[in-house]
Amino acid sequence: MAETAFGARSFGHSSHSQDDVFRSSSSEMERKAEIVGSETRESPQKPFTVYTIQVTHGSSAWTIHRRYNQFFNLFNKLREQFPSIDFHFPPKKAFRNMESDVIQQRKQHLQQFLDLVVAEQMIFESSGVVYFFDRSVDVSYNNGDDRSSSKKNALKVRRLAVVGFMSVGKTAVSTQFVDEQFSEQYVPTIENTHHKVVTHRGEEFVLDIVDTAGQDDSQILHQRYTIGVHGYALVFSVASRRSFEMIEVIHEKLVNALGHDRFPKVLVGNKVDLTVQREVSTEDAQRLADSWGCLLLECSAKDGDNISDVFSKLLAEIEKAAAPEEKDTCIIF
Repeated sequence: MAETAFGARSFGHSSHSQDDVFRSSSSEMERKAEIVGSETRESPQKPFTVYTIQVTHGSSAWTIHRRYNQFFNLFNKLREQFPSIDFHFPPKKAFRNMESDVIQQRKQHLQQFLDLVVAEQMIFESSGVVYFFDRSVDVSYNNGDDRSSSKKNALKVRRLAVVGFMSVGKTAVSTQFVDEQFSEQYVPTIENTHHKVVTHRGEEFVLDIVDTAGQDDSQILHQRYTIGVHGYALVFSVASRRSFEMIEVIHEKLVNALGHDRFPKVLVGNKVDLTVQREVSTEDAQRLADSWGCLLLECSAKDGDNISDVFSKLLAEIEKAAAPEEKDTCIIF
């Protein structure tokens, strides 16, 4: 992983990485994960069962081996990330867990769990699932034998959505942050998901960054932009008054969908490098951010200016919202 700004590391995201197999731009590809067998393996502690899984995505297919604890870790990660979804996960067993009838029943339940994981694109592209299906991950990574991989799998996941009007540079902001790259070519985004490991206050997080399709006032906000999303970067172009007006509409859609306006967010004015074409003043943008009770961050995806701040500040807002509120203590003498 390459070191980047504010303690961040790209998380297997490059033009030739396996993560590309999971890109949502290929959402119509066939997705399948089938448990095709199981076997018993020995360890210094006790025997354990390993399940063989055949993974298919589009024209790509590969085989992985996973033990129950790896499924269980993925379940816990997804349960935290998508609390509204019932994953029907089989419980742990203290006894008889090596008997053939128990293994067969557990295999059926684990298959039902995988079916749900691959059926929903939003879940399938989350970093925990990408890592679970990674063929380079060893079966022992959660058995204490591979401490570095176990630590990586235990990272907290935060899902961020980058939303805004068409042509405001949502993709450019995301790829500049993740890959430190910028392309002059404009290709309308259907939807994309990027992954990056960052450090915030000494703790590492996996950021799942959803680069959304451009919204307009006639479009309905898709449910996948509200389920399991921890915070939002609302992006407009300082060179487009129309995009600034639209970001207010998009914010209102989010408020209506979420049922409140207290969700973690930052207002992002992109393309500050276009000084001559500027149509939105910093003062106007600041007034809007103040009315929402959030930070304003102006940046340039082209030059890389303040791009890191967009995501570090948003993560800070997410963690601040998640922290338990300090309560006044009353001392009685």
